[in-house]
Amino acid sequence: MLLFAVVGFWSSTHILFHWAAPGYLMLFPLLGDWATRRSVRMLRIVAAITGGLLVAASLIIVALVQFGLPPLLAHSFKPGKSPMLQAVDWTSIGPALPPGIDAIAAQRWFDAGKIGYALRRDGIKLPVTVFGPEPHQFAFTTPPASLLGKDVLIIAMPGALMQTYERFAPDFASLKPGPVLPVLDHGQMLLAIPTFIGADMKKAPQA
Repeated sequence: MLLFAVVGFWSSTHILFHWAAPGYLMLFPLLGDWATRRSVRMLRIVAAITGGLLVAASLIIVALVQFGLPPLLAHSFKPGKSPMLQAVDWTSIGPALPPGIDAIAAQRWFDAGKIGYALRRDGIKLPVTVFGPEPHQFAFTTPPASLLGKDVLIIAMPGALMQTYERFAPDFASLKPGPVLPVLDHGQMLLAIPTFIGADMKKAPQA
């Protein structure tokens, strides 16, 4: 159980929290043994406390998503570091998209997922793909090779802008800076996404 959880502390690949969940399954036999040694009254008290904590936590999460972080707390996080970044939909990027693009390419599958969901909610029909080593489902829904000859808005994160430019410039007839896409939550800037516009894709970028 400890191994599944502790790996995340030293891993450089940003282990997701739910990856540790299998380790907690080992607690169920211990929980069952503990329950057989307790009275019915004690079990009801524990169940009531547990249920109350779950309800309270759920209400707090719903309130934060619905109304945003309190101003004092919200301003304590730098752009890109707010815990609300993954909780809110990135629908605020829609109005900032430049005209004339044929697709959007992120470098990470989870960024592509957030962008694709936001576009779909706004009724913006733009293909979304991933220019990276782990495209997940985007390798099948929008393979990079299907965008040959297209103009693509490239999400220039993570990494430095110059690294992104040097990586993708050879794959397009031209590559120029695009607009900054804002991710907002109740007017608070959570993330400013830099972009490049690649015109006339000549070849699919290497993973």
